[in-house]
Amino acid sequence: VSKVYVDMGDWVKAGRPLAQLDATLLRAQIAGKQAVVTQQALAAERAESQAKNVEGLDNKGVLSQEDIDTRRYQAKSARAAAVAAQAQLDDLKTRQARMTLRAPVAGPVLARYVRPGDLPSGASAGQPLFRIARDGLMEIDAEVPESDLSKLKAGLKAEVTLPDGTKTTGTIRLISPEVDQ
Repeated sequence: VSKVYVDMGDWVKAGRPLAQLDATLLRAQIAGKQAVVTQQALAAERAESQAKNVEGLDNKGVLSQEDIDTRRYQAKSARAAAVAAQAQLDDLKTRQARMTLRAPVAGPVLARYVRPGDLPSGASAGQPLFRIARDGLMEIDAEVPESDLSKLKAGLKAEVTLPDGTKTTGTIRLISPEVDQ
């Protein structure tokens, strides 16, 4: 990670950059592949020019049919190699575009688990790099007595008193199907 653009408490819009991964090696690979694309395009032009020079010479006896067919094959092969090199360059450029981690949703950043210099291996291990509350929505995992459970249904309004004494209202999203013993 080369840069982190947000911190806990920041409100982000969907698509906003959160962090930048170091793309130094990728930039070098792109430069090298760009040179290969240029070489392949020039080789394809040359082979196509040579194939064009033998147009109309079939069965004329000026060149053997094998030589004519070889030039045509080389032109097609060189063009295919140029297309393949361009596809590899496009793949590298796509990877480069993904080196910027962006917010998938809008909301406040609840937690940031990454710092500049870190390897983002947590993401591949299933660990988040950031935690964002979608649209600022919060979820509370509440417990109620078993006797009150039958009065609750998903979609009903609920009022919750937070530890600091403030009250907030919300909607019951889910009732757990299992009762905690």
